[in-house]
Amino acid sequence: YSNTTGAANCTSCFDGWTTLVPGSTGSTFCFPMKDCLPGTWRTTDDGSCIPCEPGTFSAVNNSASCTSCAVGKYSHVKGSSSCTPRCGPGFYSTTTGESTVFSGTCISCPRNFDAPDGSISLDNCTCAAGFFGPPGGPCSPCPTGSFKSWAGTASGCTKCPNAGQWSPTQSVSPDDCIVIPTINRTG
Repeated sequence: YSNTTGAANCTSCFDGWTTLVPGSTGSTFCFPMKDCLPGTWRTTDDGSCIPCEPGTFSAVNNSASCTSCAVGKYSHVKGSSSCTPRCGPGFYSTTTGESTVFSGTCISCPRNFDAPDGSISLDNCTCAAGFFGPPGGPCSPCPTGSFKSWAGTASGCTKCPNAGQWSPTQSVSPDDCIVIPTINRTG
């Protein structure tokens, strides 16, 4: 390319880059001959592909930069093309750009609460299976004769399916409901 009219010589694009048409008038007309793959970004000084640092990622070819992992996610290796949920069930994290799963930023949900993988806020903590209550709690155990098999807010628990069935408090499945045998005493 040449940004000077009537120049005797042209300026070369970066190594691995070329112009698509003759007569190009600037470096903005230079394009890479090979793609920088996801997990890398392309420099503007020499067009090389640089791996994303831990805690960052790029998801597309020829990215101009790497992006910090979102709240609740991490990438622990150079060259990540995505981030992974950081905290397991029952925990949440409010930290961005994490580069390790062991950084200690996972916060436990309150007692009797649960949260799915990758939760990012205390608001993601809801009543655990076997407990019921409004958003934000408090969470009360399901009373005898009832169950709740999923984590989430609820105004109550599901009664055992058959008449005469009993279940312990905090039951999480209809399988917890059993028939209590009656004892026939004869004198």
